[in-house]
Amino acid sequence: MEGRAGRGKEANADIFDNNGTILSSFHAGDGIEHVQTTAAGEIWIGYFDEGVFGGGDLGQSGLVCLNEKGEPLLQYWSEIVEPNALPTIDDCYAINVFAEDEVWLDYYSSFPLVRLRDKKLAHAWLDWPAKPVRSFAVDGDRLLMTPAYRREGPLYLAKLQDSSIEEIQALDSQGKPLHFDRSFGRGPLLCFALLEIPENQRLFTIDLRTI
Repeated sequence: MEGRAGRGKEANADIFDNNGTILSSFHAGDGIEHVQTTAAGEIWIGYFDEGVFGGGDLGQSGLVCLNEKGEPLLQYWSEIVEPNALPTIDDCYAINVFAEDEVWLDYYSSFPLVRLRDKKLAHAWLDWPAKPVRSFAVDGDRLLMTPAYRREGPLYLAKLQDSSIEEIQALDSQGKPLHFDRSFGRGPLLCFALLEIPENQRLFTIDLRTI
C-alpha cells in the first residue's frame, strides 16, 4: 500500500493471494498512516493530517474500514463523529484492531480514546488520557501506550477504571532503554521496530497481559 495518492483516484492498494499474485487494486485514499486488517478481509485505515485536510472523501473521514474491493464499510466522520458529536480527527495517531468486531483509536488534536464495536460507537473517553500517543495495546481496562514525540520510553501504563496513568521504562536485552523508530499495537501486544540502522534492525514485542 502506498501512503500518498495525490489528488486523483489512482490505485494505491493491492490485494495479494498466498502466492504473491495481485488479485485486485484500488484507491485507498491519500495520507495513509495506519493499516490493519482482519481475518474476514476488512481493511482499517487511519490517515494523517495531509490526507484529512487535503485528500479525497476517504482521507477526510480520518478513519475508514474498506472491504477487499476498496468499498467503504465505515467512514468515521459521517457515521461516528457527526451522529455522536465527537471530536473530529485532524490526524489519526493510533489504532488497534483488537478483534473482528472491535477497534480502538486515539487521535489529534483533543486525543479522545474511542472504542468501536460492530462499526458503532461503544464508548468514548473524551477528556482522558489526553496524552499524545502513537500506538497502544489493550488488555481489559488497561492500556500500554507509546508517547507520540519520543523514540524511547518511558511508556504509559493506563487504567480506564480509575483514569490513572503511570510511567514505566521498557528495556532491551542489554538493560538499556528500548529505542525504536516505529511502533504499533494489536490486541494486547505492543510491537516496536528499530529500522534506522540496516545492519541492526530489530523487532520487539511486549505482551500487556504479562505486566
